[in-house]
Amino acid sequence: MRKHEEMRPARRPIRGIAVMLFIALFLVTGGTNLAQPVVWTEQTVLDDAPPPLAEQGPAAGEFTEAWRTSLTLPESARFALAGSNIVTGTQDEVFALDARTGEPTWRYREPERKIGSWATTSGTVVIGSSGKAGKHELNHLVGLDAETGRILWEQDNSSSIDPQDMNFGGSVILGGEATNNVIVVDDGDSRKRGIEARTGETLWSLSADDLPDDCVLSPNDMWEFSGKPLMLTIDCPEGDDARSRYGAVAAASGKPLWLSDKNDTDFFAMRNGLGVRVGPGRPPVLLGRDGDELFTASEAKSRCPCAVLEGEDSILLGYRSADDKGTSTVGRIVEIGPEGHVNPVAELPEFQPFQLYTATDERMYSVAAVRPDLSEQPYLPVAAPLLLTTIDKNGDVEHSTLPTAIAGYTEQKWFAAAGDQVFLATLNNDGGETIVHSYSRTGEADPAAPGGIDFAAWPDACALLSGIPERGPYPPPGQEVSVGDVVLPPTTCVGSAELRHVVTLDVVWVARSEDEAAKLLTDVGADIGFGSGQEADQEYDDGTGKVLLRAGAVIVAVTVDDVIDEAGRESILRDVVTNLRELG
Repeated sequence: MRKHEEMRPARRPIRGIAVMLFIALFLVTGGTNLAQPVVWTEQTVLDDAPPPLAEQGPAAGEFTEAWRTSLTLPESARFALAGSNIVTGTQDEVFALDARTGEPTWRYREPERKIGSWATTSGTVVIGSSGKAGKHELNHLVGLDAETGRILWEQDNSSSIDPQDMNFGGSVILGGEATNNVIVVDDGDSRKRGIEARTGETLWSLSADDLPDDCVLSPNDMWEFSGKPLMLTIDCPEGDDARSRYGAVAAASGKPLWLSDKNDTDFFAMRNGLGVRVGPGRPPVLLGRDGDELFTASEAKSRCPCAVLEGEDSILLGYRSADDKGTSTVGRIVEIGPEGHVNPVAELPEFQPFQLYTATDERMYSVAAVRPDLSEQPYLPVAAPLLLTTIDKNGDVEHSTLPTAIAGYTEQKWFAAAGDQVFLATLNNDGGETIVHSYSRTGEADPAAPGGIDFAAWPDACALLSGIPERGPYPPPGQEVSVGDVVLPPTTCVGSAELRHVVTLDVVWVARSEDEAAKLLTDVGADIGFGSGQEADQEYDDGTGKVLLRAGAVIVAVTVDDVIDEAGRESILRDVVTNLRELG
């Protein structure tokens, strides 16, 4: 894959007779006030465009991690799939990674200027920037080819608008990536403009005079979207104040399709004409193509992130809410029928701090913690893989595992699917590092053993505490832990040592191989190579009294009361490792 760097002004210098005309004018005027605004760009572009990924994501199956890469990005950084690339960036630059390999492909920046935001379609990235260009304040739009990073078109607005007042923020869409080639930009003065993303051609313009009830458009960002209707937020005069409404316009013409009379919205997004609205402290509401409310989540503290998948005669909606006990967050997927009948499809474990969804036109995906029973505190690591749930248009649910453990203090930022891959971006709030992961489907998986694991063959937790008086296994009957649809054997045992002080052992995970188990523990911060014999292959102390140990492909967590001295603690840990190797 060949690429090269370019540095040039956004408008190439005019040569020949134009140069002589410029010299003549310079001599006549004394050279004053003739400096034209020029936006200088620095780019790395590809010479050849790779084939795009298939728009549909993978079926459930067995997955391996194809690649991962670490990036330094602000907490507010966004991600999108565009063609064969993952696009992200900062205020200084927008850049792309090859979705198949994780290698950098193209990069775009405007030195000494700020990139406010960007939007994507399947083949184009549109970037809005502001700042100085010579003596002028200049707002600049540029369309890039999503595959190569090459400039397709540019537009300038050299008005005196303060760049800090020019808001190009990007909105959030529901699952998938944009496939319609119309982008909405804000021209100021309550005017929005629909442009063809590939050419920059203006298709329509919409102002306050075009709207009912003297409504005016809010200065609300540049949108990316999916489907033919576009979402808009509108400020409507109400006495001396204004209230915000939301609605949809036709992408091709800009004609308003519907406007809501509600003003309790702080999140609104669309996919293929279906919308989800969330108000402050309010649950998600599913909206039809005509703006009608089709479904309102009834559970306490229901929230997005959300995803929508449309079947032949029903709609699937994924969101998150408190569980039935109100003690933790779970993911919920419901099916809304043509008569408004609601059928629960799946309840999924939480993925701290959010349940993440994405959707293509054929499937919905959710990523979650595979062992939520061990995730008592969101900032502590659990050396177990992730649970990938796949739901098709018929509401059929299948589960797989992604062989990556999430370290402590980690926030999940982005999740997507395309071709035979799924993608996940996480931010470590402790160190500020953003990691992008890619997982490839490598084959079929047994539905009774997500990730290829035979849970019936897991070691007995109480047998690993041999020599310590036991209080019994956990959880008790009726409180079993499941991975997908498979119920685990009791994975926790509680024992007593040194005057009844408590020792707890959890069988965290049994991987498909020693290498996979080592990678899971390395993900949470453990070092490799703690010796042999009675010492573990890996060890990690999370600072709360819990120690993660690996022997072969088995990972356990041992918690020892802090009143037990160091010698007693080490003796208990050595006995556990000895038992692990003997049960091998």
